[in-house]
This record gives sequence, C-alpha cells and structure tokens, in this order.
Amino acid sequence: MKALSNWSKNKPIGLVIIAQQIAVSAEPCSEFLKLLKVGERIEGYHKLPSSKEWLRFYRNHRIVYKYLIKAFKEFGEIAEIGVELAELIASNRKKRRQLGSTKFNNKIKEELEKLDPNEMQQLVSEINNFWEYVYKLSLSDIKSEINDNYDDDFKKKFKDVLKDYEMLFFIQVWTPCWLLYGEFPSTLLRSARGGNIEALEKLIRLDSSVIHDKKIAEFLHQARIKESKTTYDLLIKAQLKGPKNKITLQKIKMNFAGLISAVSSGLGRRLSEPEIRSLFDAVSKDTGKGDIDTDIPDSPEAFAKAIQRERQFWSIIPQPDKK
Repeated sequence: MKALSNWSKNKPIGLVIIAQQIAVSAEPCSEFLKLLKVGERIEGYHKLPSSKEWLRFYRNHRIVYKYLIKAFKEFGEIAEIGVELAELIASNRKKRRQLGSTKFNNKIKEELEKLDPNEMQQLVSEINNFWEYVYKLSLSDIKSEINDNYDDDFKKKFKDVLKDYEMLFFIQVWTPCWLLYGEFPSTLLRSARGGNIEALEKLIRLDSSVIHDKKIAEFLHQARIKESKTTYDLLIKAQLKGPKNKITLQKIKMNFAGLISAVSSGLGRRLSEPEIRSLFDAVSKDTGKGDIDTDIPDSPEAFAKAIQRERQFWSIIPQPDKK
C-alpha cells in the first residue's frame, strides 16, 4: 500500500481513511450495480419477508439503521471504530444544531482551555496515536479487500448476515438509492405516494415490491382507465426492467470522486481535483493496474467539472455551517 501511504501525507488522517475507502470501493460497487441492473440474485438469501414487513423498512429507516450499527460492529475492529465514530459525529452535529455553531465551538474551546500544557500535550499525543492506529487498520483492510484475503470467520459472518432481511434491504434498496438516485428510499417512497411518476418508476425498477404499498396499489388500480393507460403501461413494464441509469466503471468513479469531494468539504478540508486524481492513481498503482487510472479524464478541466457535477448529486452529505 505504498502509493496510498504516500498519498496520505500532509492530510488529516480521518479524511484520508474515508477517501481511500471510497476510492477503493468504486470497482466492486460498479460490479454490484451491474448485477443489480440485470436482476441478478444476491448470493446468500433464500426468501423475502412478507411485503408488509419489507415496506416497513421504507417507512421506518431506524429499523435498518439500528440493525446496521449492530451488524457492522461484528466485522472487525476497523468496522467497529468506523461505526462508533459515525455515531459520535452524528451526536455532535445534533448538539451543534441545538446550541448553534458559535455556542458549540465555545463550549469545546472552554473545555480545552481548562487543560494545563502537559495535559494538552498528552491529549494531542493520544489523538495522534489513535488515528495512526486506525489508519494502519484501514490499510490492512484495504489490502485484504484487494487480495480477497479475508479469513474464514469473516466470510462466514458476511454470508450469515445476507440471510437477514434488514441487510438484504440495505443492499438491494438503500445502497442503490444512494448510488443511483442520491436519495433515501423513504424520500423516494414519499414522493411516489404523493403522485410523483418519476419517483414511482425509479422505485419500481429497483424494487417492484413497492406496488404492494396501499396508496401505490390504489394509484395503479385507478391508472388502468383509458386516460391514464400510458402511465399504467409504463409502470407495469418497469417491473420487468432494472434501473435506467447507465452503469460503467468510469461513471461510478466520477460519482465517487464527487462523493469524496462532498465528504472532504463536510469535514472542512475539501480535496482538490489534483488530490482526488492522485488518489485514484494511487489505488491503480497499489492494485497493480498501472501508474495512472485510465478511467479518469485526461483533462483536469473535464475531471474538475465532473467532480463539481457529482458533488451536487451528493447533496445529502451534511456540509459545514456557513456561519
């Protein structure tokens, strides 16, 4: 992981970990979405829950969220730390909204000012040591992913969780909604139930089970009349087709470049076009595919525009307060 290690220099380690994990996952995510588009079955599950239980995952995202928190903690130390940090960030954002940015920042400043120089030095040292440790874990995880070198216990746990309905919903619905539409499933369902045909078609192409929602079922029932027959036929045929979105490795990488930009901006240190380009080049080097990622546009201007466009797609990523 020499190239990725070199790329990390002079950058916040927390940001480095997230950016590298996203960049490395571009290719497997591309392959997953291609399989999803053609309707391939996910290995591991044997049956679906009742439509009532399945639709409940749309309406109450906390069910899936709580399950994922518990499930991911079982996949090694790096996953457990990631979950705990995500919960801490979410908690801090909630407190920031409650207090306002100025009061929130002042409270942190006041607590730090209570420390004497030795305590401050010790705190900084502990924080640096923690992030260095987490980064080593992250690099080890990336290496295992690249070499498909996970131990038998990890593989068994992964196969077992695919039998859980919550994980199946996360893989089949939640993740594709993020990657393809930039929206949460509950948001799309709410729009679809409100009569948004585009949202309804997107959902049906992704998960035809939504036709069992009472409001959507009634809408389709009424749409059979002559005046709405075109819309009815469109939605019925959508059940037999995958998502419309064109899925190529280059498109996914552009999308993930925008995600990296949005995340880095949210963390207060937006990565530039050259930095994101060099990150994908580093992944290419460490995976033995060449010194340059050939899926990235040669033109810096073209790549910068793609990053900017895709960053807008990821508007669901929280950004720092303007004040």
